[in-house]
Amino acid sequence: MLEVIHRVVENAARLRVSQRELCARAGVNQSTVARWLNGGRLPGDAVLAAVARRLQEALDEILVEVEEVLREAQGARHLPAGAAGGGADGRREHGARAA
Repeated sequence: MLEVIHRVVENAARLRVSQRELCARAGVNQSTVARWLNGGRLPGDAVLAAVARRLQEALDEILVEVEEVLREAQGARHLPAGAAGGGADGRREHGARAA
């Protein structure tokens, strides 16, 4: 089960998500996870499984947030100026009709 935690933390690092942020989002004490990863005393399998699951869920949430930001950025790049509605702020002027 410790291998799962290692993989989740490694994947987070690859995505440039710190162990601290990952643990905070998962509600897990970062120093405890670090101690486990460094060969410290391990809890039982049930605790390790629960922590691994929370860490993975936190990483999944981060990935969803990143994907949403990327989608929004791509959508903004593909819209021609004023395509959203007319005014500089994207809203139609009062009484204006869509083309």
